[in-house]
Amino acid sequence: MVEAPNRDNIELLRVRTREDILRALFDNNEKSAYKIATEIGLATATIIEHLDRLKRAEMIKSKDATKGKLIRRHYTITKKGKEALQQYWKSYMNGIQKNKEMAETFASFLGKT
Repeated sequence: MVEAPNRDNIELLRVRTREDILRALFDNNEKSAYKIATEIGLATATIIEHLDRLKRAEMIKSKDATKGKLIRRHYTITKKGKEALQQYWKSYMNGIQKNKEMAETFASFLGKT
């Protein structure tokens, strides 16, 4: 069950990079910041900043994985993150529908004058 829309979550996702990160993780794929950055086409440092915000909002979680001496952090989306992204998409689609209705109303009004 999807809970009621949370305005803070929707506002957090209005930054396109954060939406892109959640979309990259949506299929429960565990990915490193580097892998996400490569997929999205941004610098890893930029992605890490947004990952930290999403993690504080509990939309993603991370775990450290070691490969020899190298430690890499891998990220996955949480249930809260999936729900927030779905709510954001619904909000976005509702906005498009409202704009379409408004445009039709204005077009109808302008056609009558």
